[in-house]
Amino acid sequence: MPPDLCRHFQRMNNTSEWASDVRTVATSDGIVTIAPNWMAEALISSPILFRRADTSAKSAYVAL
Repeated sequence: MPPDLCRHFQRMNNTSEWASDVRTVATSDGIVTIAPNWMAEALISSPILFRRADTSAKSAYVAL
């Protein structure tokens, strides 16, 4: 994710009513954010909507 979108997501996560639904954990592969499916879909759709990513990003998420 581009750095500016990452910062925006982090600000929203720290100040929103759904902040308790999100977890950030350290794994052996790096830091991972665990979030509800609706939030993941919105996070993936936003860069597509603002033309910062192509539609293959959503296809890659659905394939998981």
